[in-house]
Amino acid sequence: MIHHQQIPAQPQVMFDFVQSEMNAINYLVAPGVTVYLLDQTNQVLYEKTYQTFKAYDLSERQVQQNQNGSGNITREEISQMIADALHQYNPHIPKKERNNGQPG
Repeated sequence: MIHHQQIPAQPQVMFDFVQSEMNAINYLVAPGVTVYLLDQTNQVLYEKTYQTFKAYDLSERQVQQNQNGSGNITREEISQMIADALHQYNPHIPKKERNNGQPG
């Protein structure tokens, strides 16, 4: 006799836009589905499931510029961040010396 195992379904996540909190509250959601609703008139993101409703206020924040002044990060900066994080996690790992953007 062959036994079939049922594979659990992955939760479904969707994104959509609404015009107000009332529209977000009235948005229909099926069981097992999470919908993120971006309010086009307010800076709010709503998270709605079949049983829950949450609201998150969105705010702008400054993005830290890297050493070369662009919004892009270099491989060296990624390497430096990883080395710093490893050193914080385990102080026995030597901290990489910064070369202030100069080729090493």
